[in-house]
Amino acid sequence: MPPRSYPLRRLHARTYIGDRLALAGDAAHVIHPFAGQGLNLGFLDARALVEDLRRSWDGSDATLRLALLRYDRRRRRENQGFLLALEGIRMLFRTPDPVGWRALLLGALAHRRSLRRFWVRRATGSPGRRLLVP
Repeated sequence: MPPRSYPLRRLHARTYIGDRLALAGDAAHVIHPFAGQGLNLGFLDARALVEDLRRSWDGSDATLRLALLRYDRRRRRENQGFLLALEGIRMLFRTPDPVGWRALLLGALAHRRSLRRFWVRRATGSPGRRLLVP
């Protein structure tokens, strides 16, 4: 089979919920594979959905709707920020001097502990949360 290339895409659902339905992971958002974060975002979606259902769903459709709305609001906002950050990085690396920009960014990360912490937290979950995998 001859080698092929496929365009990189970034897709994000307008809403993650429907009538008694929730989207999570790749069903809700598709990101560039270079970041290697698609699976992590899917895990975070699943965890948030379970948390929101446990917190307020009593088995009724009314409380289910409230739990789904909370999930939608929280995860779409967090994922949108992450998707935009990845898009910015992707565009930055497509500049005429990507090596120079890469060296500048990685140098800043190497010398700024707070910046490193910020990016590690964004890549592994929300600030203040434990990592999913030890």
